[in-house]
Amino acid sequence: MFALEYIQDKLNFDSSVTPHFITESGAGRHGVAGLLLGVIFGFHACIILLQGYLDPEKVGLIQWSVYMCLFCFFHASEWYITAVYRPSELGYKSWLINHSMQYTIAQIASCIEFWVEFFFLPFWLKSNRILITLTFCFSSIAICIRISGMVTAGGNFDHIVMMRKKVKSELKTSTQTVYVI
Repeated sequence: MFALEYIQDKLNFDSSVTPHFITESGAGRHGVAGLLLGVIFGFHACIILLQGYLDPEKVGLIQWSVYMCLFCFFHASEWYITAVYRPSELGYKSWLINHSMQYTIAQIASCIEFWVEFFFLPFWLKSNRILITLTFCFSSIAICIRISGMVTAGGNFDHIVMMRKKVKSELKTSTQTVYVI
């Protein structure tokens, strides 16, 4: 548990003393989050683009790269939509990187699961390009639905689970809500 607490402390910048990192809305926190997500996205996008040059037995790397690109895009889009529709609440938490200890555990577990399967399961299980493509399509659609919902809700959207109705919030109804729910 110590290792998980250490990771969570780093994600929360708990030991920072520099002014740009102490506050929730510090430019340093936003810069580090954006830079790391951008570098991770770019690196994995290059792997996807260069897939023709990879060893055919390493198709699982493409699957991992697709996952990482979607992961980075999801977190960046969460921040961007908050910046557009709720600028007064924009903070490091808007990236959703440091969401909670449970989220950190789930992300680490998903990475371990992938790599254990990659190295120990049969080649064909992690190398099905049709499955990779379908997974990419479904995940992209899900992210688009979430972004659309956030845009529809506008200023009423919040990352934090609300226990009480905000004073200025209003119910938004649209065809999207009908089809998704």
